[in-house]
Amino acid sequence: MLLPRPYPTHYVSRWTMKDGTEVLIRPICPDDAPLLVTFHMTLSEHSVYFRYFQIIALRQRIAPARLARICHVDYDRDMVLVVEQQEPLTQMPCILAVGRLSKVDATDTAEFGIVVSDRCHGRGLGKELMQRLIQVGRDEHLRAVMADIHPDNLAMLRICRGMGFQLMRSTSDEQMIHTIFDL
Repeated sequence: MLLPRPYPTHYVSRWTMKDGTEVLIRPICPDDAPLLVTFHMTLSEHSVYFRYFQIIALRQRIAPARLARICHVDYDRDMVLVVEQQEPLTQMPCILAVGRLSKVDATDTAEFGIVVSDRCHGRGLGKELMQRLIQVGRDEHLRAVMADIHPDNLAMLRICRGMGFQLMRSTSDEQMIHTIFDL
């Protein structure tokens, strides 16, 4: 019997956003479900659509079974990084962004997804999470990371273009832009 991979503490580190705010970037853990509920409350329909390509009601996004799947990660298959900040007034932790890297079955590639709280757009979180997910892919000896991105998601396309991703029309959905980064 194979034991699950332990919590990857080597991916835990502090980082400073463009505005000088210090945050902690770390792998998600089972105790994060309540923080994800609050995080999802900060997302506009626009942000939800860009991440999931459909509008998903808040009650569906914060359903306990869904949150349990997100927070209980098989680190051999997925890596989910969260950006956490201590709320200045309450000193309680809150999640500002989430990045996921999921290995594609029977390949040496992984698909990424990133969503940033609307109140934190433009502060460098998306780019930093993308850089860290690329590093996870390298650490896992993957060949490439990829995703389909909505053509109106200009911020994510700008990040990908700036980091050297190849961008092309998706073969599975011509309305989407397929991005791929060779590791």
